[in-house]
Amino acid sequence: MEEDIKIRKADPLDHETIMCALQDWWGGRDLTAMLPKLFLNHFNDTSFVAENNDRMIGFLIGFLSPSLKLKNA
Repeated sequence: MEEDIKIRKADPLDHETIMCALQDWWGGRDLTAMLPKLFLNHFNDTSFVAENNDRMIGFLIGFLSPSLKLKNA
């Protein structure tokens, strides 16, 4: 990995930038309804943004399914 690529937790303030990139990255498909800003509030521990020179170059919005039971719970 290049040294100038930084990975950080996603923040609700990233939502607008993610929405702008989403259609381009998915070939024009409108998937913006699939990623409400609320996800960045509730799943910020498992969501990340990759940046190069303070410009977003990637993102991952991840969450654990509530239907999966934790083994150690």
